Amino acid sequence: NHLISLDMMDEKGVDPYNDVLTLEKYRELFGYVKHRFTGMDYVAYYEELIRGCGAEAEIIFANNPKAILNYTKNVLCCDIHTRQRTKRILKAAGAKVVCGLDDILNAPVNGSGCNEKYGLLGSNKSTEDKIKLFITLFACAAITAANAQTYPYKDTSLSFHERAKDLVSRMTLEEKINQVGHQTLAISRLGVSGYNYWNEALHGVARSGIATSFPSSRAMSSTWNLDLIYKCAEATANEARWYNKNKGKGLVYWCPTINMSRDPRWGRGMETYGEDPYLTTVMGRAVVNGLQGDGSQKYDKLHACLKHFAIHSGPEYERHVFDVEEVSWRDLNETYLYAFERLVKTTDVKEIMCAYNAYEGKPCCGSDKLLIKILREQWGFDGMVVTDCWAVHDFFNEGCHNIFPNDPPSATANSVRSGADLECGDSFHTLGVALKAGKITEAEIDRAVFRILKARFELGEMDPEDMVSWNSVSRDLLACDEHDNLALQMARETMTLL
Repeated sequence: NHLISLDMMDEKGVDPYNDVLTLEKYRELFGYVKHRFTGMDYVAYYEELIRGCGAEAEIIFANNPKAILNYTKNVLCCDIHTRQRTKRILKAAGAKVVCGLDDILNAPVNGSGCNEKYGLLGSNKSTEDKIKLFITLFACAAITAANAQTYPYKDTSLSFHERAKDLVSRMTLEEKINQVGHQTLAISRLGVSGYNYWNEALHGVARSGIATSFPSSRAMSSTWNLDLIYKCAEATANEARWYNKNKGKGLVYWCPTINMSRDPRWGRGMETYGEDPYLTTVMGRAVVNGLQGDGSQKYDKLHACLKHFAIHSGPEYERHVFDVEEVSWRDLNETYLYAFERLVKTTDVKEIMCAYNAYEGKPCCGSDKLLIKILREQWGFDGMVVTDCWAVHDFFNEGCHNIFPNDPPSATANSVRSGADLECGDSFHTLGVALKAGKITEAEIDRAVFRILKARFELGEMDPEDMVSWNSVSRDLLACDEHDNLALQMARETMTLL
């Protein structure tokens, strides 16, 4: 599970070790690398060498060292080239960077830095000896990591609830606050990798590369074919699992959209399943179950997210200021909350996204009535609530709801205390300021972090890859004939005579 970042090119594109790292040397290195050896340069020569040793070769972004963190699980990066920029970026992103081969080859006998820290051989030794020493050092680092003390959160026999609770108890306040945004940094000392929760899959895995594209949600609802919709969601989840294992993409997907679409002027009606609460409910149920799995396995396949909660049905241009005040209790429950309530109660849906608009004077992402009294207390939802993207900005920005003018700490405290856990945006980083001002307690922050991390345990992301059956998904499934035929059948069945 350890990964070596290989950056063998100097600034002129010349390989300084071409006469040193032969195929045999690569094979020696592979004795200590369990799964993957990743090159940071787009050079076919290294890809050929890597694959020649029987490893999976992934050529990633030469000019973006931080991208390597998307590939790490147990983070132990070894930067073999001496580019200080690469090391600096990796360290800033939370990776543990150990000295590399270039440090060893050039280390003086009584020098400083890597030589002094590790007691390495100096330049009077042969290149062969130094390479062997590098291999030994990396092996020792891997063994040390493997033999580290096992805390309860690493004990796979415990419940996800117990493990998440233990992990939160070991985190600093700064680490906790970093985990409540959609893009998080790694916590290398605890073995928690960086993560991006913002992923979309309304009709196929989006913004990732090759993937099957199915008809839009509105078109799919026209089929009334629940089994076919389930199969399309299941296919989407399989492709998403491949992107997680091989490209580091997250397993939380912000779909389906189950708002009512009763006015075509809204502008986002194609994301929904139409204007009927019952049809939206049964369509949404098929999507949630197809994405998350049937519950027969220990880990969830993906986590689905019902959005946008609640009464979010346009008009689009007013969404940051619109306040729903004149809706009857009957219309609220029989129209706008109907699908949300039934999916919360009849599926194991893991996430809810709160909406931009306000309800009875409070932005939905700061509405304790919606997020606590109705969602959690009345319906029994125990999953994670995520804000719509930059919705908390509307709490304190002029021209929006602006209930806390120019006061992000008060806005974020209000959102978390009202039931939000994860923010898509950048406001929750002010929770530390809010805590010092007495606007929120650390226990309330812990509650949000617990729900977030529990989700990652449920997805198997904190456990060895071979324990999670979903990781066996083959690349051959991406836009494969079977999935393409599903999309074609769906497209044919969407056609409707008006």
